[in-house]
Amino acid sequence: MRPLGVGVASVMIAVLMVGSDSLQRSVGLPASAGFVFQAIVVLCVLLVDARRNLAASSRDREWIRRPAPGPDAGPARQPRPPGVSS
Repeated sequence: MRPLGVGVASVMIAVLMVGSDSLQRSVGLPASAGFVFQAIVVLCVLLVDARRNLAASSRDREWIRRPAPGPDAGPARQPRPPGVSS
């Protein structure tokens, strides 16, 4: 886990909760509408994180499946794992 990200996320959730409470008092917005908006925001954040993790795991799988060079491919070089610079 990332401590800074947890802190930022908790502040954002608190802002959403205070904002929805304020809308309930001033406009008469039902409490369920505020909860639905909060749920949509949380699900969007989770979706972005899941897509990022899926993309990273597919890059890792591609590196593992890379075929070895053939005999006429020149000098043999070992492939580097993703994220390792030369």
